[in-house]
Amino acid sequence: MKHEETVKLIGLLVVAYPSYDKFKDESHLRSTVALWDQMFADDDFRLVQLALEKHIATSKWPPSIAELREIMADIQLPGLLPVDEAWRAVTKLMSIHERLYGPATEHLPGPIAQALDTVGYSHLIELHRAAARGQGSKAGLDRLAFTQAYEPIRARAREQAALPGKLQQRLERARQHYSDGSEGLIL
Repeated sequence: MKHEETVKLIGLLVVAYPSYDKFKDESHLRSTVALWDQMFADDDFRLVQLALEKHIATSKWPPSIAELREIMADIQLPGLLPVDEAWRAVTKLMSIHERLYGPATEHLPGPIAQALDTVGYSHLIELHRAAARGQGSKAGLDRLAFTQAYEPIRARAREQAALPGKLQQRLERARQHYSDGSEGLIL
């Protein structure tokens, strides 16, 4: 995103939240523009604008950078469904297939398939059947097992997608440095 585009978005923010006191201070506005220039430098202006417009439409308060980056991640990762929608996809799959022949990714988006593989499809089917047979202590265990596997996978994917590209690269260099001791990789 270019500097002029950042200024345009900050202007939109000021107009959308006219009673926000910090927008009345010119030095705060300059600092905000500088930080947004840095944090959105690698991003497509239209994506940031779309995230900002969604936030303005749904929130009474100005967004943090993290909130906008989360909205952007959700837009960019449509297969990263909320837990309830992911569970609905899994139950639909279980109603169609008693066994899966081949990878779960043939039937479900990657993160959902990864959670399904973590729990084990056959184990999930057995928990589902036990609940259907009326074994009260088993009711909901299928959903719980899936949810416990899916939520951290989803959270990691969202967090990774929300990071600016250059920050991802710096973090990767830092991981390499600490894993093999090559200090020259960190800038």
